[in-house]
Amino acid sequence: MVARAISSLGTRDYRLFFVGQLVSMSGTWMQTVGQAFLVLRLTDSGAVLGLTVAARFGPMFVLGPWGGLVADRLDKRRVLYVTQALSGVLALAFPGAVPSNKEGRRKIVHKMKARRYLPAAIVNRKKKGFPIPFGAWSRDALRPRVESTLLETLPQTGLFDRRAVEKLWRQHLSQSQPLDRQIYALFILGCWFERFQAGSLRASAASLASAA
Repeated sequence: MVARAISSLGTRDYRLFFVGQLVSMSGTWMQTVGQAFLVLRLTDSGAVLGLTVAARFGPMFVLGPWGGLVADRLDKRRVLYVTQALSGVLALAFPGAVPSNKEGRRKIVHKMKARRYLPAAIVNRKKKGFPIPFGAWSRDALRPRVESTLLETLPQTGLFDRRAVEKLWRQHLSQSQPLDRQIYALFILGCWFERFQAGSLRASAASLASAA
């Protein structure tokens, strides 16, 4: 009896579907339970908790028949791909979409998790952002890489005059003007050109040389 019950697991495609659904549904119910506790903690309101649960399961009752009709008329594999991908995106976006708690503090979910690993002074501090000190890096450890990209790669694009780029680079090194953003933008453009365009240009030049 048991062997017959699990005989479908002998099919590879079904095994993949079964394991995927097992992971997906486990995550879905973990999110549902966690969401309920979070709403109750933020609001201390049973009514709001009830509305949250209704909003979670209401669409299944209202749109279930129509969703079944649509699923029957479309490719089921593609429907699963799209719906599961959207479900994953919503789950990932959920922590960042949580509103302020009763004291007006933002990102309460992230802070609750971070308290396990970070000092309270860091978790509760006023938002300051995380700027990247590219200007300092490009004048020190990254200088050879940035200089090569700006002075060797960018002129190959045909969009920039080497002398103008050299002048901008010297001003950046001397810090006579705040040019960190401009240098960063040129560096990223040069990296993109190296990654996606330089190879095709070399191939074209080689083919022209062989044809000549």
